[in-house]
Formats: sequence, structure tokens, C-alpha cells
Amino acid sequence: MDSIPHAWDPQDYRQHSSAQQAWARELAQKLRLRGDERVLDLGCGDGTVTAEIAALLPRGSVVGLDISRDMISYTRERLPPERYQNLRFVEGDMFDLPFYREFDAVFSNAALHWVSDHGRVYRGIGRALLPGGRVLLQMGGRGNAAPVLAIADEMLAEEPWNELSLAFPGHMPSTARTKSGDGSKGPGSRPCGSS
Repeated sequence: MDSIPHAWDPQDYRQHSSAQQAWARELAQKLRLRGDERVLDLGCGDGTVTAEIAALLPRGSVVGLDISRDMISYTRERLPPERYQNLRFVEGDMFDLPFYREFDAVFSNAALHWVSDHGRVYRGIGRALLPGGRVLLQMGGRGNAAPVLAIADEMLAEEPWNELSLAFPGHMPSTARTKSGDGSKGPGSRPCGSS
């Protein structure tokens, strides 16, 4: 399972994911659900939006899939199947979707930018969909945050902000600033899921 480079803290995610949830709610409205569909939510995170989609499907169901074992365990405890009968959570990798012609719609918000091989995921989505099924995906794209990150790079190069460059989560400082004296990358350089 090589879709994401790190582990997620479910409680921290739940506390700090209001922006992702707002985007997902807006996106979910575009599904225009009738109430009887089967929906697959890829990268379901803490399941909050997945449960909201399930509430729109009194005669349908939703499967939330996430690669994070911790996230899925947390979600199953928080949203137990006894209370949410049309909602199921599966630990799994988007690269290896185990579904074949099961869903009327596949939905994903703020997750696919963590994936390195979109073609492989799209083929799995194609297999998972029923004929005539719909796909609604939203993700960050290369360069979509470039203006903000350029400003952050400028700030992190100056006092007193340069001390924070190692603590700036999800951001890779420019190569020029991360080289150590011997030419190797210094402690501030690390892979980044978004750029």
C-alpha cells in the first residue's frame, strides 16, 4: 500500500478538517442523489462526510474506503453499523479497489492528490462503477498552491521565520535552502504530498 507517505491521527484530523469537510459537502451536493444509489467514497477520512452522504440515501448505501487503519478503526467506533445500517467502512488502497460493478457513483474529495498513479486508480473506479455510473472527484493539483508556497518560502528564508521551516507541515522548502554545507539535502527536505 503505497498511496500515502505517512500515518493519520484520526482525532487530530477530525479537529482540523473543517475546510476539507466544507469542500466535500459542496461537492456532494453535485451528486444530485435520488436516495437509492450505492456510493463509494474514496479516501473517506474520519467518515463525517461519508455519513452525511448516507443520510441522503434512505434506500441506498455508502462504502467509505481509506488506507489508514487508524482512521477506519476510529470511524467504525464513531459510526457503528448498528446505528448506520446503510454505511460501511473498508480499509483499503485506492490502487487495488476490490469492487466490480457495485456503485452508481464514486466520490472523492481532497484525497487523490496523495496518490502517485492516478491512471491505476481511475481503472479501478471504472471497474467499481455500474454501467452508466458517475464519478465526482476533487483534489489538489500540481502548482495549485504555488503562489501561497512561494510567499511561505520567502518568509521562511527570513528571521524569525527561518526557525519554523522544519515545522511547517506538508511543505518542502526550496532545494537551495535545504542543502547542507556538504551538498546533501539537509533535515528540512522531505517528500511532500502536495506542491
